[in-house]
Amino acid sequence: MSALRAWQLEKTQGGFVATVSVALDPTPRLRIVQKNAGSSGSDAIYVDGWAYSKTNAAPWQRRRFPGLPGVIASLAPISHSVPTVLPDVDVDGVAVGRVRLAGTIPPSALPPGLTQADLDKYAELIFFTCSYSKTTYLLDTCSKVYPDPQSFVMRYDLPPNTFDVPPEARNATELPPLSLPKPG
Repeated sequence: MSALRAWQLEKTQGGFVATVSVALDPTPRLRIVQKNAGSSGSDAIYVDGWAYSKTNAAPWQRRRFPGLPGVIASLAPISHSVPTVLPDVDVDGVAVGRVRLAGTIPPSALPPGLTQADLDKYAELIFFTCSYSKTTYLLDTCSKVYPDPQSFVMRYDLPPNTFDVPPEARNATELPPLSLPKPG
């Protein structure tokens, strides 16, 4: 399997939809589009050391942003939790793999009265259950029910993942540089 060159994640939660697109060729770039029910949402594009953004009907803004490689690395479609392999399911005559992306939660972070055993018992509701291709082993869809229903869909190496910065964004007034918070 060749290395991923582009991927897209679309997350749905209630009336909120966020689409994160990453493309590595010809130059690394990232686009995040967010929409809430009843509003026009926001759009942000990071490419060539610049961050371009707009919210609702406001004009585009641009500022220097040198931290894109680290941001893209943190968005790679890899789970840091240990997946639990579930039985395959048949979708239109094709075997599709399934995993549960779960982890342990420190006892101090559990809601009062709940234990890790409670979380394990209700894992299918609390943690993401995902389907994946048995050929590529890439995640396809993931969903969970509690405490708030969420789902996301992954797409890989698709032409829509290659996007350009609109001319009105490239020509926007420059604002002070955007920086990442310092760790610690």
